[in-house]
Amino acid sequence: MSQEQPHTYDPIGAFIEAVKADAALQGKLKRADNVDAVIAIAIDAGFMISNRSWAAGYLLRQKLAKWRV
Repeated sequence: MSQEQPHTYDPIGAFIEAVKADAALQGKLKRADNVDAVIAIAIDAGFMISNRSWAAGYLLRQKLAKWRV
């Protein structure tokens, strides 16, 4: 019997998926000129993202990208 991994909510991943599906969010992000503006857009869209979680998520994605050769 395989053991299921617990599901964890990834607010950054969820935000990215929302952006892919929402032209208005895409437009707002095009006008964002720094990370604080991106985080403000995410929060305004209902996602619980902070500078700390954004940085952690970015670093994790960078590490994962290196593993995918």
